[in-house]
Amino acid sequence: MTRDEKIAKAKRLRELGLSYEEVGRRLGVTGGCVQKWLKPEAAKRWAANDRTPERNARKRAWENDHDRPLCACGNRMGVGAHRKGYFRCKECRRAADAERTAIRGREIVAMWAAGMTMREIQARYGWTKGHLAQQLHRLRAKGFDLPKRPPGGLRLQHAQQAQHNQDQDHEQEDEQDLRHRDHAEAVGNLEKGL
Repeated sequence: MTRDEKIAKAKRLRELGLSYEEVGRRLGVTGGCVQKWLKPEAAKRWAANDRTPERNARKRAWENDHDRPLCACGNRMGVGAHRKGYFRCKECRRAADAERTAIRGREIVAMWAAGMTMREIQARYGWTKGHLAQQLHRLRAKGFDLPKRPPGGLRLQHAQQAQHNQDQDHEQEDEQDLRHRDHAEAVGNLEKGL
């Protein structure tokens, strides 16, 4: 249904005695919208009497003059920043956030290089696995050295390597035992032959 069709239907429903709210519910719009459709001159008058933009401009001007403390860097804080608990301007907060991210990134790189599992790292920061994965992705995008790990992590890789080494040691021991047995049999055969 087009806007013009809705307006025509709204006029018919109002003539039947329905309220603006009821007409709005039936057309899927607000009662105020219906009132503006049916009384465009009143809508213009309401818009002309709306003092909100002027009031907001006066409020900002007053806050700029009276209520905006200075940051340590000398810049004025944003309007209402002190009410939100900020004690620095926006630029200083961004710089502090970037510094904190860099420090945390270096910590994560060190833990990653030390072989800590994702579960250990996320427990340290109180993060979920998904949040840590997102942080690792962002740090990699920023150039931090976080090589991808095989499925199962480093501990699984180390365990598999240890098992492989142990299997090789057993094979070498078996070969040595076989050589010793062969040697013992050869010596026994020599002794029997004498």
